[in-house]
Amino acid sequence: MLFTAAIIALVPALAKAQICADDAAFTFVTTYTTGVTVNCAWLTKNKIQAEIRIPQYCSEPSIMEACCNTCIPCEDTNGFTFELDYSGNSVGCDFFTKKKTEERTGDYCVESGSFFDAEIAAGCIASCGLCSPIPCEDTNGFTFELAYSGNSVGCDFFTQKKTEARTGDYCVESGSFFDAEIAAGCVASCGLCSPTGRSRKKGLIIGFQSSQHAVNHFNGSVSWFYNYQHTPFDWQGTWADDNDVEFIPMIPGPWLWDESGIFKKKCFFDEKWGSPLCTLKDVTDVLQDAKDMRINGVEIKRLMGFNEMYNNPPPVGNDLTPKEAALYWRRLVQPAAIATGLELVSPTLNTSNKAVTWFADFLKECYDERNNSLYPCNIELIKMFAVHQYDCRESIWNDWYGGDNSEMITRLIAKLGDFGGKKNWTEYILDRKLWVTETNCYWEEVIPNPESDAFSYPHPDSKGQCLRITGQMEATHGRGSLVKMEEMENIERYSLWTSWNPQIKPNYLVDKSGKHLTPLGRAYLNPGDKSVDCEFSGTRIYVDDAEHVTLEDVPSDGDYSVNVAYLAATTRTVAVSVNDGAVNNFTFANSGHWCYQGGKSTVLPIELQGFVAGTNYITFGTGTLNEKHPMIEWMSVVV
Repeated sequence: MLFTAAIIALVPALAKAQICADDAAFTFVTTYTTGVTVNCAWLTKNKIQAEIRIPQYCSEPSIMEACCNTCIPCEDTNGFTFELDYSGNSVGCDFFTKKKTEERTGDYCVESGSFFDAEIAAGCIASCGLCSPIPCEDTNGFTFELAYSGNSVGCDFFTQKKTEARTGDYCVESGSFFDAEIAAGCVASCGLCSPTGRSRKKGLIIGFQSSQHAVNHFNGSVSWFYNYQHTPFDWQGTWADDNDVEFIPMIPGPWLWDESGIFKKKCFFDEKWGSPLCTLKDVTDVLQDAKDMRINGVEIKRLMGFNEMYNNPPPVGNDLTPKEAALYWRRLVQPAAIATGLELVSPTLNTSNKAVTWFADFLKECYDERNNSLYPCNIELIKMFAVHQYDCRESIWNDWYGGDNSEMITRLIAKLGDFGGKKNWTEYILDRKLWVTETNCYWEEVIPNPESDAFSYPHPDSKGQCLRITGQMEATHGRGSLVKMEEMENIERYSLWTSWNPQIKPNYLVDKSGKHLTPLGRAYLNPGDKSVDCEFSGTRIYVDDAEHVTLEDVPSDGDYSVNVAYLAATTRTVAVSVNDGAVNNFTFANSGHWCYQGGKSTVLPIELQGFVAGTNYITFGTGTLNEKHPMIEWMSVVV
């Protein structure tokens, strides 16, 4: 930006070293019309207006100081190069992020380093890892008046009780009594900050069933999202643009989605999958359209490839073989990415033997066709490897993915050997960053073993996953997986599966309405924070009669999320109705054992319709005894 030098001159300390971050609690009043209270993020919320707002407002010293990262983003200087002390070679800032990050930044970026140079530290400030956040905390002594009573309260109003209901009313834009000054003054108590502010690594998976209310909880926390599609659904694009969140398109299988319908396929990569056939122009046009749609937002720079093609191999399943995947990759995916200027993220893998074998064979098939005259395949264009792993133990991420000698890396290198006469497979693998595009704690094994599926039962519910991620199960899980991922040099991004999904699983960040964070959602905002409340919302009603439950004091008519604690030695299906209304069937997964076998209950969220204000009756099995029901221990309605 042309005005940067003038702005830097206003704050000499920043001119020397731009090591700063925006103050999450700071607000100021705009100078147009009657004035509106805004925060630092407002300066760049609209990409077009940013070019006007930044020079207009950042010339004010108080705004410049509080919004220093927005006014002068903490990022590497474009085109900056320097000479290596020991060789004289000229390199760019990516020298620090390619490999040996800690060693290289220790030499050049910190004052105690052997080759420290202040110009290098400033020119490569982001790659040097010198962007440090300002603490996100409540304003000391801040008070405000309650909308319904006029009583003056402090920020502890949000943490004393009914936290989700109160923060939902006052702290988020969709709330009934939202006030930007309250949200800023009580930023920590409102739950609007994570330990490191906006994480460059943290992302969201947003399905078409998720609402904007749901993802608004994560504004300022995540930096990217995807939806298993080529373009955002409905409101997703506007939300991403307004919050500076990057969208990553994905080609999850051998087809393109039809933009006019949800999960309707437009064309196919081979006639064995369906018709009509996709052309290279079809794929290129879809990706270019996706880029053009984000012209006012964060630029689309990457494309994610095929999703979990190792789970259901032919002839029984319909997943792609490595040979088929490499064929479609070199014919359509790779050339379309080149045409639209997108970096490629690989098809997904994990540490299991079948996944590593599939992925190694895919790379071999691609490498074998490197000199194909019509459709050459270039493995060098795959810049990142996508990983799915569902375990929250800190030790697992260190041992399985933590660098040169980790389980996945060594297994993959062993599978490749010296295939094709390529002598540097090891270097190739180690040069690729990892994108953990799906993770949670649900599929943890009793004893971690890539060769087995000896899962721990019951699967961790939302509370259990919250305890793991926030470091409250330190003896077995250390600080949790997400804190570890934030620290790991070779992990560039991660996202938790998922924001919300119709499947009955405890892996969701919010309930269906989007109004309430689950315990897991609270943990995702605050990984490693042992003070996070991981308890389930709502008053527990213990179930004596397995057929009928009476719920009192429901605040209003509507649909509600209900937590159900249960036991079942096998997977069970149960029919549920509210007030003798519509019957819904829910499948409850095996929790391991019955009570008399030493089993423990687990909790699943279900969505029920037809509640009325006051007293309600929930019926299991629509009033008839069903011996195949799970054993229900307690329930709670999320209000």
